[in-house]
Amino acid sequence: MALRNLPSVSKFTRDRIAAIATKMGYRRDPVTGLLMSRRRAGQSSRGKVSITFLSGLPPGFAEHQNPARFLSGVKAHSEFLGFGFNECSWPEYKGNIVRLRTTLRANNTCAIIFHDIHNLEAFRDLPLDNFACGSVGRHTIHPQLSYASADHYQIMRLALQRLRSLGYQRIGLILSRLINTTTDGKYLAAYYLDSHEQTAQPEIPAFLTEVPSCAKSMEMPANFALWVKKNRVDVVLSACHFAREWLQQCKLRIPTDIGYAVLDIDSHDVGAGVLQPNQQVGAAAVDIVVGQMNRGERGATPWPKIVHIQSDWHDGDSAPGILARDGAEADG
Repeated sequence: MALRNLPSVSKFTRDRIAAIATKMGYRRDPVTGLLMSRRRAGQSSRGKVSITFLSGLPPGFAEHQNPARFLSGVKAHSEFLGFGFNECSWPEYKGNIVRLRTTLRANNTCAIIFHDIHNLEAFRDLPLDNFACGSVGRHTIHPQLSYASADHYQIMRLALQRLRSLGYQRIGLILSRLINTTTDGKYLAAYYLDSHEQTAQPEIPAFLTEVPSCAKSMEMPANFALWVKKNRVDVVLSACHFAREWLQQCKLRIPTDIGYAVLDIDSHDVGAGVLQPNQQVGAAAVDIVVGQMNRGERGATPWPKIVHIQSDWHDGDSAPGILARDGAEADG
């Protein structure tokens, strides 16, 4: 139990036994560790040990498509590996760490996957060292945990390359400041690198908005129409699902007057854009915490890892390409 780094054994005892084992040349057998982990998961005296998906979003978060896809991936892969599964909304606990600890104990939780919680300072008294821990969708601080996410830099590069291959040259990005923060600026970094590489075309500044990207409808900013006109944008690339509505308010027809593509296709935008593999990202987060359990690791690991899952492009009629658009106009 000490070599498995279980919190039921005091830290002093765990460290002392680990030092003795190292001196004797002991090495963990990863295959045996995996088999025993599976056995414990299926034969716990209190039922299956479980993996808990702990979201920073309010109750009902699974009604939104992106959290639902993360949740689905975590749940399916946890159950496939023989673990129980639970989901919790941190806002529902109103900061009551004792109540959360009671819930985790009742659910026989062995691992926590954090979702949409950036600062983990509030969970130090849980304590985190009792669980294998990881994050899904974004990184964490205080402490930093290993996490799985889509590769946002690759997403932007993929979208820009595909749109240029379709003949678009004046690509304008619409991005909320919130998304820019949660992606560590990777969308913007890739966008401006591409702009720098396109020496034949003047740089089009990204249109940054304070409006949350999850908003379904929002009044168009007064300077948006000017941004489109001044920069002669021929296709808008957006991480904000209200951008289509803004273009319509500018009396611009999609795709006749302007192309439109999104960085994360969901039920609100089913045209051209990027398909982010959020279910696979959820499964990768499970692999992170299961790997920690197999190695006897709990809490924050000394060297957190990042697992990026690649995304795919989806062609759609909202951005058919310059030639296709001009051909359709000629036929009309």
